[in-house]
Amino acid sequence: MSFHPLKDVRFDTSSSGPDENQVARAKVLTEDLLEVVRSEHAKAQAALMQQQMELHAAQLQFAQYPMVYS
Repeated sequence: MSFHPLKDVRFDTSSSGPDENQVARAKVLTEDLLEVVRSEHAKAQAALMQQQMELHAAQLQFAQYPMVYS
């Protein structure tokens, strides 16, 4: 089931701006979006840190091999 936040929003073209209900709804949607963005950013940051640690470990392991020149 997909969620569409603007499905039930009605736009009033006769007024000069949004009414209080529209502002309140926009605030809720914005806060929800911000929470999701922060969560996804944290996941991506954790994955990047894990990759960097793995790369560093591989580099250390490679550095232990003696260099052989042909």
